[in-house]
Amino acid sequence: MRAGDTKAEENAWDLTAGSAALLLMPDHAHARQWREAVIRYAVNSMAVPADRRSKKGVDGRPLREWATTAQYYPDFTTENHGVFHPVYAMVAPATLAQAAVVFRLAGQPVPDALKLHAKDVFQMLLTIVQDDGEWLYPQGLDWELHDYEHLHFFTEM
Repeated sequence: MRAGDTKAEENAWDLTAGSAALLLMPDHAHARQWREAVIRYAVNSMAVPADRRSKKGVDGRPLREWATTAQYYPDFTTENHGVFHPVYAMVAPATLAQAAVVFRLAGQPVPDALKLHAKDVFQMLLTIVQDDGEWLYPQGLDWELHDYEHLHFFTEM
């Protein structure tokens, strides 16, 4: 985790290439490695510090074997642009949810890692969403106030 910019969304974006390869070519000789890469990127998009010690089973292994970093704090907040940024907090779970939909559409089993901590982040974000669907920005905002790119995340959840 990098304070001020945890890079959760970059990890989530990076799993899309492996997902595409796996879903387009499920019988390829590298399919097993692609699946493992998707799982590793997914876990390390949503991990909290405790995951590196967790014995919880995720996709056939203890979580601690997948988790090599933490992108979210123990309270499921994350930082970007030097502050707690609600939009960035939802980008990783939203991207993983989109990947889960594509796995389902392809008739493939959805890796558990694509769901890791999604509900936890969603519950945290519900504490700062206003009645009109806009976020509260407790540490301020450095770009446009009216940003509705999170509405698909609410739908996915």
